[in-house]
Amino acid sequence: MSFIKYRFSSNVLRMDTEVNVILPDSQLKQGGRYPVLYLLHGAGGDCDSWMRNSSIERYAKKQELAVVMPSAYNSCYADMVYGMPYFTFLSEELPYRLENLLPVADEPENRFVAGLSMGGRGAFLWAMRRPDFFKGAACLSGSLDIAAMAERMKAEGDQSALKRFHSAFGPLEELGAENDVYHLARKISKALETCPKFLYMCGLEDERYEEQFLPFLSYCKEIGLPMDSLDGHGIHDFDYWDWAIQQAIVWMKHLE
Repeated sequence: MSFIKYRFSSNVLRMDTEVNVILPDSQLKQGGRYPVLYLLHGAGGDCDSWMRNSSIERYAKKQELAVVMPSAYNSCYADMVYGMPYFTFLSEELPYRLENLLPVADEPENRFVAGLSMGGRGAFLWAMRRPDFFKGAACLSGSLDIAAMAERMKAEGDQSALKRFHSAFGPLEELGAENDVYHLARKISKALETCPKFLYMCGLEDERYEEQFLPFLSYCKEIGLPMDSLDGHGIHDFDYWDWAIQQAIVWMKHLE
């Protein structure tokens, strides 16, 4: 595998940023491209999080999969109310810049997205707002109901997390439809022929299992949105996510 750290000046963010890319070493036919996984980090992380804390390079090598890991910091992968337009950067600038630079897939049949925690929510947000862009999207331990998570953060006195939500979304009672995964899920459930496949995973010992995972699966069943799911023992940490991303990659490779 080849590892590339690509630093560039983003036109959308109006600042320098960086992305890590893993590329297989298998030989391509002329003009060929590798299937690509856009892999998103969680809150407090950056483009190095997956490389430092998991064996993603080994898993990607086994499946001959390119992996793109951008930095979005604590943006919630949104066009922030008080901050940078990270969703626009992620969905409009980054893929096309990389597709013109590297042999990564430029068609939805070979594009995938996944992420952990904040990045899991970001993966679903991206795939639901751009349903024609990916073949599959996997959310690992993501909090899809921001209001429920905010109530827990208030109870725990986690002012830092609440400030992060406010910076990204503004007042939570005014959360826009473009950042509401529940709203987006209902919207795409009415056009299933054009939407990607979805996988939601969460550890059984993660407090998000009952707060987030089970309610969203129930909601998807109610609205008729197919949602693959997988649980397993684990909490909200890389011991679980390292296992979970292996399962997600295998799931992606077997999508019809």
